[in-house]
Amino acid sequence: MAGVLAKYIKRYAFGFLGLASLIGFSRLYLYVHYPTDVLAGIVLGLMCSGIIIHLFDKANNNIKVYF
Repeated sequence: MAGVLAKYIKRYAFGFLGLASLIGFSRLYLYVHYPTDVLAGIVLGLMCSGIIIHLFDKANNNIKVYF
C-alpha cells in the first residue's frame, strides 16, 4: 500500500515509505517476526504495488473522455 500511495501522492511519499519501514523494524524489534518474514513481506509488497500501478496506468490509457 505504501508503494501505491507513494507513487500517486508524491508529496507524502517519504512519510508513507518511512512509516512502512518503521512498521517492519518494529516487527523485528519486538521479536514478532523473523528477518526473512519481514524481507519476504517487503518483496511481496513491492511486487503487488508494481502490479497495481501497472494496472492503474493501463486502465487510465484505455479511458476515453468525450468533452
